[in-house]
Amino acid sequence: MAASGRASADETSAAGLAGVATLRPKKPPPNTLTWDLNIDGGVGAAFESDTHLTGFGRIRGGLLLIDESDIASPSFSALGLTYEASDLSPAAFGIQVERMSLSTGLWGQLGAMLDIQPRPGFMAAVGWSLFGAEAQVRWDKAPGEGAFFAIYGKLRIPVSIIAYAMRQ
Repeated sequence: MAASGRASADETSAAGLAGVATLRPKKPPPNTLTWDLNIDGGVGAAFESDTHLTGFGRIRGGLLLIDESDIASPSFSALGLTYEASDLSPAAFGIQVERMSLSTGLWGQLGAMLDIQPRPGFMAAVGWSLFGAEAQVRWDKAPGEGAFFAIYGKLRIPVSIIAYAMRQ
């Protein structure tokens, strides 16, 4: 043993080789940044001048932050760009944020979009597991007619979160 009362590096290595040293469990990093892919769609009602059945399909690609500071209950934050097709517009492009807790299965999304007319729109959604509800506000097709609302029942497939869960 060295004069300081501490074991030298050689002595520590020798002890480890002899099986005396203890192994520390490998701890995952508290935050991981990875890819995000989310697919969702819904059916509901649009409240324009007349109420009618409407539906949409959307894909989001972007970044996913996985917070594993509580490994028993990881949470996810996503930010991505979206493409949406619906009977209200053949194409809308936007941005969306999402927050999800794996332990509760609860999630929420907020987003903004611009369709090809170009007309702006906003969305908010909440849900549990793969199911949720979404509200959208969009500006009407004719200038000066104001906004209209749509409410959807929604199915979502969080591809990157499912891939994460399958790796664990």
